Amino acid sequence: GGQVTQGLVLSALKVCLTPVPEAQQLQEVVAGLPLVLECQVSLPDAPVHWLKDGKAIVPMQVPAICSEGCSQRLHIAAAALSNSGYTCHSGDDAASFRVTVSSELPRGFLFSHGTHPAPCLSPAVSPAEVPVRIVSSNKEALHSYVVGQRVELWCQLSRLAAPVHWYKDGEEVEAGESLVLEQEGLQYRLVLPCARMQDTGEFICNARDASVSYSILVAEPPVRILQPPQRSLELLVQAPGCVELRCELSVPDAPVHWFKDGLEVDETDNLLLLIEGAWRCLFIPKSSAEDAGEYICETKDEAVSFDVKVSEPPVRILQPCRPVPVMTVSPGETVTLCCELSRADAPVCWAKEGVRLEAGGSLVLEEEGAHRRLLIPAAQAEHSGKYTCATANDTVTFTIQVLDPLVRILEKDVLLTHRHCQAMEDLVLEVHLSHTHGEVKWYKDGEKLQDTGHVRLEEDGVRRSLVILGATGKDAGEYLCDTGDDSIVFFITVEVPRVVEIIMELQNLTVLEGEDATFKCLVSPEDVAVTWQLNGQPVVSSERLLVTRSGLCHSLTLRQCQTGDAGTVTANAEGLVSTARLSVQEAQVLFVQKLQDVVAEEQGDVCLEVVVSHEAAEVQWLKQGILLQPSSKYLLQESGCRRTLTICCLGPADRGTYRCETLHDRTQAKLHVEPWKVSIRTPLVDVETFEKETATFHLELSHPGVTGVWTRDGIRVKPSSTCRISATGCGHSLTLERLALEDSGTVTFTADTLRCSAHLRVREPPVTMVRVPRDLGVPETGVASFECELSRPNAEVKWFKDGQELRPGPNCRIYSAGRRRILQLNRCELTDTGSYTCDAGDCQASAMLHVQERQVHIVQELQDVQVREGDNAVFTCEVSHGDVKGEWFRDGEKIKVSSTVKIRQEGTRHFLLFCGVRPEDKGLIRFTARTIISEASLQVEALPIRIVKPLRDKTVLARHKATLECTVSHARGRVRWLRGDTEIFAGDKYEICNLDCYRTLIIHHVGPEDEDSYTCDAFDDRSTARLLVEGE
Repeated sequence: GGQVTQGLVLSALKVCLTPVPEAQQLQEVVAGLPLVLECQVSLPDAPVHWLKDGKAIVPMQVPAICSEGCSQRLHIAAAALSNSGYTCHSGDDAASFRVTVSSELPRGFLFSHGTHPAPCLSPAVSPAEVPVRIVSSNKEALHSYVVGQRVELWCQLSRLAAPVHWYKDGEEVEAGESLVLEQEGLQYRLVLPCARMQDTGEFICNARDASVSYSILVAEPPVRILQPPQRSLELLVQAPGCVELRCELSVPDAPVHWFKDGLEVDETDNLLLLIEGAWRCLFIPKSSAEDAGEYICETKDEAVSFDVKVSEPPVRILQPCRPVPVMTVSPGETVTLCCELSRADAPVCWAKEGVRLEAGGSLVLEEEGAHRRLLIPAAQAEHSGKYTCATANDTVTFTIQVLDPLVRILEKDVLLTHRHCQAMEDLVLEVHLSHTHGEVKWYKDGEKLQDTGHVRLEEDGVRRSLVILGATGKDAGEYLCDTGDDSIVFFITVEVPRVVEIIMELQNLTVLEGEDATFKCLVSPEDVAVTWQLNGQPVVSSERLLVTRSGLCHSLTLRQCQTGDAGTVTANAEGLVSTARLSVQEAQVLFVQKLQDVVAEEQGDVCLEVVVSHEAAEVQWLKQGILLQPSSKYLLQESGCRRTLTICCLGPADRGTYRCETLHDRTQAKLHVEPWKVSIRTPLVDVETFEKETATFHLELSHPGVTGVWTRDGIRVKPSSTCRISATGCGHSLTLERLALEDSGTVTFTADTLRCSAHLRVREPPVTMVRVPRDLGVPETGVASFECELSRPNAEVKWFKDGQELRPGPNCRIYSAGRRRILQLNRCELTDTGSYTCDAGDCQASAMLHVQERQVHIVQELQDVQVREGDNAVFTCEVSHGDVKGEWFRDGEKIKVSSTVKIRQEGTRHFLLFCGVRPEDKGLIRFTARTIISEASLQVEALPIRIVKPLRDKTVLARHKATLECTVSHARGRVRWLRGDTEIFAGDKYEICNLDCYRTLIIHHVGPEDEDSYTCDAFDDRSTARLLVEGE
């Protein structure tokens, strides 16, 4: 620091100053510290003046002038660099002080929290006598604390003093764990490591001559609500679920107050206020709609509100079960519709056809607990329809059908049901109903009548009429009046004058014996009764005589006429007669189908058959000219025109010539009898079955009683406990029981020259699933194991996913363990979701795998990068999972790896590296992994374009071209050309070329006027050359 020294010479006076030692005249003090200068005068009341740099010090200035007897002091509270030369002047005597004020502490002094070295003493005062002063302290600081905080009180003394005492509220404190007294140089401290409420009060530090007091206030700590972190929450509860509101306090034993809608709550059986350590809980075990509202948990410093919304549970209609059958009731009956609700206090709304119903009139609405009823004491027709009982969440529909009242026909017993009228008269059929709204339907002979011009249907009150205008014979018949509940039948006859006429007479017929003869005549009207006679005898319908009628046509048919049927046929139509003659000519009996030669086997039966020309023909059978009679040997049968001779149990004696004869024709054939030949009618068939099952081989021969031999693979089969051989009639059977795989082979039956074989194949029983795979749900990258258990340990299986066969791989294991077959999928991905099938050939089973996608989030976002051209740029993004694939994009276009672009992943971190970036590489960089996105920008600071190869001066011949060329540092560099200070543009005279890093100016047809300085300006750099032109 700087120093100022000044000397002052005093003349001898009567008042003298005690000489000041030279050591005391030279003072050294640090700027800012207090300074005391002292001298002694010979007379106590002598006037003393203090001078600074020759100027008198006014007592009101900063320095303090003190006078105590002969001692004169000058107090300077804080020395400054300007406080250098001081003089004490009394009478003609004076004492000079040279003060050196420095800006640094002398070596050896401590400096902490305002600690200063002791002030320099006056020449006449010893250090022990200098009063102790408090230079600085933290008295003025705000000493307000909360319980648990650290309190530190300190003061800086002017010099070391002993002892220093600390007091609280007038009593000296004692050091301990809760109160620590410290000293460091001239600084004294009182420390309370953990303030308590009882530490509130006044603390005093007393250092002999000086003291300082501190007013300490220790308050309770604020009670904070740590959980929930939000100050306002919304809670949705469905009645009668429980409501639990919880708050965690920063002070475990702090009291809280609970309010609901502004009013403090009281604890009840259904509202509990609980304390669990630092947690405060309001608990409602069974909530209802009235528990909804705003709840506030309040401490003395904070509050948190809970907006509790209680929704009622959906009201369901438990009964009746749906669909509800239609209720059919009679008029006057009581109808009760009843519903049982899931909640007894729930309101319902009754409606009919969408219109709300209210109690009153003919309706009664009842409530009983959870039951709701609608009563109709006396149902009427207007009560029919659809009724609904609806709650807020459910609806049930009832359909009521009130039957119409029975419609009866009054006084049926006195009505004339048999009516007779003349033709062309009007006929009226009339009934009276039980009420006016009844409907009737009229029928005639089963057909419904409609209102037409001829038939009229009338209604008048309870009267219903059928009027037939101008009745004719067609109107006669049976009339039915039907109300649906009652009916009556009228029988109507219409008298019409009859005119009988034979329109077409009978015609004479001539037929052959055995043919049919039909006689026809046309008679009017249709209802005329016609009777037939044959040779004067009435004709009665039979199999041979058939009488028919169709409209006006009447017919008589005689079937298979005989010669005796010839005669006269007469038709009588109510007195009108028509007659015709029937002639029957005798017919020859001829063979339509003749006998054929027959070859038959011995012991068998043979049938000889002919067909004659008509059914009544008689034939006789002969063998070798001898007439055959029916017997057990010969059966003679006829069926229509077919005639047969059956010869039973043929023998050699039965061969010969057989003849069949009629009166007009004959036919014959030869019968050859051959010895019998055994043949196979039903051969053996292959049998395929399973182990431990039974197989039966059966064949049927042409003849019974044949003995045969069974073999299997050439070895004769003998009856045993597992082999049964049987023969019944023509059938032969072999039954093999409890089959084994080795029983497979060829089974053969041999009899005489017959041989028949079939194959027996015994297979293992089909594989079945004892235990099938189960559906699985695993998190992404988890392990999924499908397992099934088969009925056999050696069965082969295949595993499929969505129809595609699976093969073992790094993440797919397929293995067996006894009868268990296991498919294990490691590190499952979302694409592994699907249906997995275990196929054992004979059976298969499937199960579903659901892979749950992980929630991926970004741990470290991308950061913007700004680099210079040619440098490398690295983008890093960290996600929550290490096996998540990511993609990089720049300005929306996917980034591909190249020689200058590298993409790498290390665990959860993803890197994108641009090597030697160019200005065109800048843009918005985006990283995506599934649904997460992180973006940052890449800024590239382009390097200045430099001219690495400058232009060179050039001399060219006139009328030739001049080429000026330079090379820039980068191909993207943009330049302009100047002639002197004027920019040149491409044209006929000038050609400007930019190729890679080369920049060229070509001047065509140069002349002397083109001589000048030409400049290539790259904005960040430029090059100039001189063009000279020679010759003309």
